[in-house]
Amino acid sequence: MSCKTHFKAERDKQRVICKRCSGMEHYWISTRNQYQCKKCKFRTTLRSGTLLHGSQLPYYYWYFSIMLLTSTKKSFSALEVQRQLGHLYYEPIWAILHKIRYAMDKRDDNYQLPDQIEIDEGFFEIVPDKED
Repeated sequence: MSCKTHFKAERDKQRVICKRCSGMEHYWISTRNQYQCKKCKFRTTLRSGTLLHGSQLPYYYWYFSIMLLTSTKKSFSALEVQRQLGHLYYEPIWAILHKIRYAMDKRDDNYQLPDQIEIDEGFFEIVPDKED
């Protein structure tokens, strides 16, 4: 399965919402790689409204970058990702990594650590400050 096919399958699971009329039923126009709203006929690209919005880089670059950033505790520099992808320019790769890191940060905001956490086999408890 190609990265583009996988991305479309994941996007279909989450359902596309029309920006114009908020319709949730769409046709897929395979020749243009776009969704078309059944109600108002407004077209939405596959990347529109996602992390990939506005990017002209291949889906493979995005998937590869996500894999590198999430598969290890250490981070990868944009220069290293550029080298591994064999891409000519630094800036688009830096932009990909910046967007991915931003999305990961936003996702982390949805979760809050409990009162007790385990770090390397040690237990630490959060003790609220006592007001005077």
